[in-house]
Parts: sequence; structure tokens; C-alpha cells
Amino acid sequence: MSLTPGRLLVVDWVPARDGRTDGVMLVFDGGFLDAVQAQRIVVPPAELKGWAWSDPPQTRQRLQPLLARRVSECLQARADGSTRYLEDGVPVS
Repeated sequence: MSLTPGRLLVVDWVPARDGRTDGVMLVFDGGFLDAVQAQRIVVPPAELKGWAWSDPPQTRQRLQPLLARRVSECLQARADGSTRYLEDGVPVS
């Protein structure tokens, strides 16, 4: 399945950590999937064990804090039409 990404929601600079260099993460709006498209999702078995739909409270439970912060900012950016710049998942003003 191939989808065309939408607009840029978040740019997140993540500082270096043990064994990793710093990096810039870009998150684009993936749009909405209908039931047929969702059934066609295939994850790379060497990279992911699976996937699941999550509401915001489930997202905070399932993801590590950095990723949960990034997802929250993406949802807000999508809702208000903005693009957010983050550092380590935290908005920069």
C-alpha cells in the first residue's frame, strides 16, 4: 500500500544519547485510513512486532515518554493547522 504524505506536522530535534547520535525527526500527516486500507497494513517483522490504534491515554501508556510527547504535539498541530518545532519532544517557543 502506498500513500502520499500530507503536510509537515512536527520537526523534533533529539539530542545524542548513549550509543546514538543526535537527530532530527520529521512527522507528516498520514491522513485517515478506511477499514480496507487498515487491513492491508504490513509491518516489517525485523523492525516491529505489530501495530495498534491508540487514543491519547493509550498512547501515553504504550510509548516511551519522548514518543508520547511527540505524538501529542502532532495531534495538536493537526488540529490547529500548525507545524511544531520540538527539542526532545518539548515545544520550543
